[in-house]
Amino acid sequence: MRKFVFAAVVAVVGLASNAANAITFNFDAIDADTRSASSYNMSVGGLDLAISAGSFQAGGNIAVGGGERVTLNGANPGLGVNGIGADSRKADGGGLWKDSLIFGFSKNVVVESIEFSLFRSRHGLSNFQLFSGGGLVALGGAVGIPVDGAYNFFGDLMGQLFGIGAPGDWDRFKIRSITVSEVSPVPLPAALPLLGGALLVLGVAKRRRKAA
Repeated sequence: MRKFVFAAVVAVVGLASNAANAITFNFDAIDADTRSASSYNMSVGGLDLAISAGSFQAGGNIAVGGGERVTLNGANPGLGVNGIGADSRKADGGGLWKDSLIFGFSKNVVVESIEFSLFRSRHGLSNFQLFSGGGLVALGGAVGIPVDGAYNFFGDLMGQLFGIGAPGDWDRFKIRSITVSEVSPVPLPAALPLLGGALLVLGVAKRRRKAA
């Protein structure tokens, strides 16, 4: 009896944790001589990604476009921003506007990690700032880029639209890759009858033992 109940619970948990595999968009794969563009479109494993550029004032929302363009030019592979102000083919916080790279996915995803190919600052390590949601709203303040250039999110950032910006005057970086996992629908209704039946049988068995 206990084995039956245990099997039912395992089945429910297995269906509920129907997580998709991680998908990595490697921007090294785009030709480094590609000219600056208003956007790039990529597709990996059936997941589409539209990359564009924008600008923001630290702590505020992102304005998409505004003369900013996505670029891959330069010696270091990875995505940068080129446009108005003091832009230099990297997402930077100098000039008239603070640069941001915008990632729009075709499905809801959990952002697992981002990898920076270039980052430097005259005041220690470079920082980045996160934005999310339909209005690309700022999520907290500046975050330091790790010395190995890889930042893990531990599953706490979910949605379809994200911005990664350079918040300070001397913050600058390029993004080499972004890794996400698709958010799978949880098919609990299919497993509920199995679990319910197991619990019902367990309840009947307990009553019989008490009656005996």
